[in-house]
Amino acid sequence: MPSKHWTKTRFNVIRVHEAGRHFRYQEICCSKCPKTETIPDSAGAGLPPEAIGKKFAERGWRLGANNLKDICPECQKMNQIVKVQDTESKLRTEPPRTPTREDRRRIIEALDTHYDTKKERYTQNWSDKSLAEALKVPMAWVAEERDRVYGPNINEAASIRDEKLSDLEKKFSQIEDELLKALDNVRNEIAKLKIDLAYKAG
Repeated sequence: MPSKHWTKTRFNVIRVHEAGRHFRYQEICCSKCPKTETIPDSAGAGLPPEAIGKKFAERGWRLGANNLKDICPECQKMNQIVKVQDTESKLRTEPPRTPTREDRRRIIEALDTHYDTKKERYTQNWSDKSLAEALKVPMAWVAEERDRVYGPNINEAASIRDEKLSDLEKKFSQIEDELLKALDNVRNEIAKLKIDLAYKAG
């Protein structure tokens, strides 16, 4: 970011004489590679270094405390790629974390509190995910203990919703059957009336 403490020598000044005219440019150099970039500076006394720094920042440069610490956009991207690669390499080499006896004890205590072994389901809205979040442990640890001793990852609230849904589907089916039967009756009555009218008309 531009600094209020920069002097006019913060960036390199390049003067070029072309077609009988003098042109002035402000130059920035990358501290990580040979890349340089210039910005035209046509102001009479020269633009203040803060204004120049802002223009370079808009072009993606990272501005350091001085001109020996500026970094170009390409080097910044390369640095991010290296950091990602280092992180991925570290994750590949580090063994996965395993639960301690204390972790397992806490998980089992929580399952004893929030899992109904008779109905084989969590109470209320509890689940592997919510229990893991409450204990601040990986969900896989909770799932392992629950699957090993207790039962499936379902809960009371979900079971109640399933039962209500099942009841509503049955009621819907019954109402649908009654409506279809009533329509058939009306359709038959209309057909009979049409036959009687045709007979009388003849």
